[in-house]
Amino acid sequence: MKRQAHDHTWLREQLIAALNIEARSRSLDPTAETCGVRQSGHAMLVPPYYGTRHRLLAAAVAQLPDRHRRWVRFCYVTTPDWDDEKAVTCNAWVQLFPEFKNLREKTQTAIKSLLWACQQNQKTLIVDERQLYTNKRMCELMRIDPAHWSRDWSGRWDRMQKEFAAMDSEALDATLMVYQRLREEHRAQSQSAA
Repeated sequence: MKRQAHDHTWLREQLIAALNIEARSRSLDPTAETCGVRQSGHAMLVPPYYGTRHRLLAAAVAQLPDRHRRWVRFCYVTTPDWDDEKAVTCNAWVQLFPEFKNLREKTQTAIKSLLWACQQNQKTLIVDERQLYTNKRMCELMRIDPAHWSRDWSGRWDRMQKEFAAMDSEALDATLMVYQRLREEHRAQSQSAA
């Protein structure tokens, strides 16, 4: 468990660097080289100053299953793409919907808003290590009193936080596996070329 936490911490730092360099280069230089990995018809752009580790991480993210790729790009890019953010919300809703399907439509709508706020909070918690929304702030946003929050909403909030934390852990594990495979392939190619 301690090793996994260390790997996740290292990977988070590397992903933030790699994906933000990649995102900046995509917006600045539409003619930059691609890393040769196409996913959903899109190529990831790689600037020439990219290090091998960052290139391999960007390629690893591009090879992830859609659910994991969208989460990583949403969570670790400073300004995520709206499609990634929307997909993360939809994926979480699909996972949590069985718990909430028997609730009134008005309550489901409130839960969807809570879900969006929760994913924003989780991103900030992971990247900046701080809470974006406190319980007091959530009460203000939902226009409810603290007793109502504690009775009806805090349990749902906690459940959503756990779901997003699990989503992050799964995505990081998948990214690490693909990255390690690509790194081994890169080493083998480098050794055979030498």
